Amino acid sequence: MSRLTKELIDDGYLTMLRNPNDSRQNILALSEKGKEFIEYLNTSRFDLEERLSKVIGIERFDHLNLSIQELLSFMETRLKDL
Repeated sequence: MSRLTKELIDDGYLTMLRNPNDSRQNILALSEKGKEFIEYLNTSRFDLEERLSKVIGIERFDHLNLSIQELLSFMETRLKDL
């Protein structure tokens, strides 16, 4: 188990159960606290997107999102080549 996974379990964001079909495997799931945190992040993201689109306009905001996605794809490809 990775250190990050253990920390998320210890902090109550994830739960871990043994796989009933294979005791060598664990099943990870979001806890209620983890679900609430994801919901909070999504709400914050939507609020930020709404504010930014009001500042620069929806068309420019959409263009910005597309540009960011292209840059991320480029970076992911470059990292795979290393």
